[in-house]
Amino acid sequence: MNYSLGIDAHKKFSFWTLIDKDGKIVFQGKIISRPEAIKEAIEKYLPPSTKAVIEPVESWPWYCQIFEEKNIEIVLAHPLEVKAIAHSKLKHDRIDSLILAQLLRSDFLPKAYLAPLKIRNLREILRLRCFLTKLRTQIKNRIHGILAKNAIFHNFSDLFGKKGIKWLKSLELREPFSKEIQTLLDLLEEINQKIKEINKTLQKIAKTDKEIEILTSIPGIGYFSALMIKAEIGDFSRFPKASRISSYAGLVPSSYSSGGKLRFGKITKKGSPYLRWIMVEAAQKVNPSWGKLYEFYQRIKLKKGTKTAKVALARKMLEIAWTLIKKKEFFKRDFKENKRP
Repeated sequence: MNYSLGIDAHKKFSFWTLIDKDGKIVFQGKIISRPEAIKEAIEKYLPPSTKAVIEPVESWPWYCQIFEEKNIEIVLAHPLEVKAIAHSKLKHDRIDSLILAQLLRSDFLPKAYLAPLKIRNLREILRLRCFLTKLRTQIKNRIHGILAKNAIFHNFSDLFGKKGIKWLKSLELREPFSKEIQTLLDLLEEINQKIKEINKTLQKIAKTDKEIEILTSIPGIGYFSALMIKAEIGDFSRFPKASRISSYAGLVPSSYSSGGKLRFGKITKKGSPYLRWIMVEAAQKVNPSWGKLYEFYQRIKLKKGTKTAKVALARKMLEIAWTLIKKKEFFKRDFKENKRP
């Protein structure tokens, strides 16, 4: 690498600082934050041996994609660890982009994981499904609220099954409730259809991935959970040991050290919220058929309670997933519990 480019990106424009291997500024200037302008600037200002760095702001995905298409290596700066910028008393686009370039040139840049385009695309599909699922829940809750306002009760175990939907459509309500409930049912039908289409796409992806097959061998993890884990982690090998992957998910307890005493608190919740959420969701399904995992859960439950036990189980399942992917093995219900490194 002969040149380092620091990019301080904003919604309307970005500020570029290009330096050579000796740290001398070759180019500095504002670039409009539009794909055409970025492509033109790459061709005009950047030599082929350039390596770029950008902070993970809102526009970073398409920014990175353009650089990748132009065969310019680009990395993500870790937003919480680039202290030279965060703690600087002189906040200026020119200075920030220069600091990024200098950190990259000197190999002192704290980097965030830049997933391959395939993984980034998978994340988008999964997060769209999560969004639609939450929206569907909101619609259902709204319908329950309308029934409560009109003192209407039902005996359906699933109000939104075929019989329940038919009953809802047959209700004779006064305006505006009649129009509102019909609108919500139409939206619900549309969202259900979109979720089905996404599920078909995800099932096709899951069938062709060996790591997904390994992950689904773990109790409580279906194809959707496995895809979510894969999308959030990307490359399992980037974690040198199992405990690091738990830390990335924010499932490890926080620690406080003072006066020679070490105390542990609640989990840190730092890292990927989607990964943490899906692992806790998987742990909610725990039952006696899980064998050693169930025994592990029961031991923690007796000491610390149900909530803590499920979080501990989520952490254990994630670390097992890392081990199985590393060894390319399927889960065995009589696995031997290893000591934490």
